Amino acid sequence: APDGFYYEAWLRKSPEVGVSAGTFHLRGGDGSIQLWAGVALDEYPILTVTLQTEGGGAASSGIVVLAGKID
Repeated sequence: APDGFYYEAWLRKSPEVGVSAGTFHLRGGDGSIQLWAGVALDEYPILTVTLQTEGGGAASSGIVVLAGKID
């Protein structure tokens, strides 16, 4: 993520209902991350990643940079 920002992964039941699965920035280049959330993936089948502003609060920014369905 650019300086002053970070990424946050969300598991979602719908576009309006979701839980955070963790944050990351990968400023050092390519890499892998591990995410965790205490919810059942079959109940939250949508994954989105948002671009968040540092110090901007805990709610989703709504700026989706990646989205997909978990099978």
